[in-house]
Amino acid sequence: MNRTTASAFLPIFLVSAASTASAALTVTLTSDPASPAPAGTSIRWTATVSGDPDPAPSYVYKFTAELAGFPRVTRTGFMRSNQMVWTPSSFDGNFTVDVVVKNLHAGTSASATAAYTITSRVIAGNAAVTATANPLVALFSGPACLTPNSMRVRFMPVSVPPGAISTPMTTALAPCRADAASARPNLSSMNFHIAGMYPLTTYQMRWEVVGPAGTVNFGQYMPFTTGAIPASVTLPSFSSTGSGSETEPVVLHSPIQSSVSAATDLAGRVLWYTTNVPPVRTQIGGRYLGTVGGNDPYLRGLREVDLAGNTTIETSVGDINEQLAAMGARPVTSIHHEVRRMYRPGGGAPNGYILALSSTEFVVTSAGQCGTAGGAPNTCDVIGDQILVLDSNLNVKWAWDFADHLDTNHAAVLGEKCTNPLGTAGCPPFSNPFPSANDWTHSNSLQYTAYDGNIIISIRHQDAVLKINYDHGAGDGRVLWKLGPGAIGGPNGAPIPTFAVAANGTGGQHDIGYPLQSHQHDPEIEFGGRLFPGGFRVLTLYDNGNTRRANYNNQAHSRCQLYAIAEDRLIANLNVNADVGVYAQAVGEAQMLATGNMSCDSGILQGATPTLTTENTQAGDVVYSLSATQSNYRTFRMKDLYSPVTP
Repeated sequence: MNRTTASAFLPIFLVSAASTASAALTVTLTSDPASPAPAGTSIRWTATVSGDPDPAPSYVYKFTAELAGFPRVTRTGFMRSNQMVWTPSSFDGNFTVDVVVKNLHAGTSASATAAYTITSRVIAGNAAVTATANPLVALFSGPACLTPNSMRVRFMPVSVPPGAISTPMTTALAPCRADAASARPNLSSMNFHIAGMYPLTTYQMRWEVVGPAGTVNFGQYMPFTTGAIPASVTLPSFSSTGSGSETEPVVLHSPIQSSVSAATDLAGRVLWYTTNVPPVRTQIGGRYLGTVGGNDPYLRGLREVDLAGNTTIETSVGDINEQLAAMGARPVTSIHHEVRRMYRPGGGAPNGYILALSSTEFVVTSAGQCGTAGGAPNTCDVIGDQILVLDSNLNVKWAWDFADHLDTNHAAVLGEKCTNPLGTAGCPPFSNPFPSANDWTHSNSLQYTAYDGNIIISIRHQDAVLKINYDHGAGDGRVLWKLGPGAIGGPNGAPIPTFAVAANGTGGQHDIGYPLQSHQHDPEIEFGGRLFPGGFRVLTLYDNGNTRRANYNNQAHSRCQLYAIAEDRLIANLNVNADVGVYAQAVGEAQMLATGNMSCDSGILQGATPTLTTENTQAGDVVYSLSATQSNYRTFRMKDLYSPVTP
């Protein structure tokens, strides 16, 4: 069966609470604090089940919340917790909150609804600035503004140490909501999280209304002084050398083994931190996405968080698997490595959808994958991946299973295996009764290319970057092309269209006899897919080089690479092949900076420097480096915390 699916979400059938079997099952919904509360208040909603006759219930809960009279928006998919902490921070108004509880054991359900009023922090039309639970983040509340204008907040420090960021920053623009032509214009407040500020520092901030032609009106500056980072928050030490490009003065760090993440300036001074989940990928406007672990499929999953550290949406592997089952797709065991929003200029699906990597497992009998015994193919457990696309309401809209589109007889290039069923050291959990599982793909990044509506994926253990036919959600999942030395083909070894690569005039000559990447991370089409003269686009990636080190040069360093690719002709040129000066056996990230230099994150190193972020010129020279005393999955160079890298 081809599991690539493009269809409307098929809801799981729920037994009505009015049926005979579930007549006694009820749920009540309470809030703390009680309504009303001002914007930015964290409200704890608790669902309490009563009257269930089932002696061994297994409950999961789904919460939705939205302005009264508008379609519900899922805040948490079905998860184990009977509580939702909801922090409505964008605007004020009258909201409706719903919960649905399911008893997985009995197949019964019940629901409850409550109303809640969020009040404005604006007083007599005057803006207000409020502290949040994060001492480095403020909530700025501005007055209503007229459509079709937009509002943003400008903020700058009164004084900072020499070399620190002293120039103003602005939030992302938010559309105004008040319509002067309406009999009932929306006069709700405009609210922004202000982040990217040094501890114990006074800032001035003001609202700015930007018109369609670029005209700017603004309010008075208001002061806000940040607090100290709590002693309970343990951050790594940072150390820099050289001079980095000031067009991207913020460095966002995403640790691997810590729940505390930070953003720093180029000198390593902390500007922001979070204790929720580390940011796997940032979004326009400042929210970010991450993954959540756990030993229960209704605990682990994905989560979106705002800059103040409040969870805005989350869902579980268990909820996703219910939907996959209804679509006839294989279940997944975890969400890993990549969660990001999909942006389609001009709107329309899949704009605002969520693109996620998930692990899956299956058993094969194959000589190529499992070896042989007595001349016959062995049987083994294999861990692969699925690409998932969720709409903005956390419904699964499309799924792509590697086992349907790649040669399952072709094992991992270096024979990688997972040995702990619970999942460790980058391995997802597996459940089949084998002592180990082949870590067949170990994919690590996804990118939606809005210019053609398709998806790029990095398959680490196959030394391959693939483009998948997604076609804005209508695609059949076939592999459109491959970049890299990996020899994997389609089903039964069918050939995949592959780039011919040259290395003419390469900046940086490190191991140029082995130009192609291996065990790479984070391939990204840069500049929004802009076509350059000759019909080329720019693709960057971090070449860890594991296979090159194993088979070509056992002292090889990792590299930051830039390819000029012509997709229509399947030709590519390796323009930049920058030696980062170290070997990162795993993780990493490559990024094009506004100056034309490249930022390169070497994530897992041996020795006293677990992570090293360098800036390399296109000639391959290192001009700046920032080390951290923790291993980072990715580091991003950003102009501020509101403008994501390659959205």
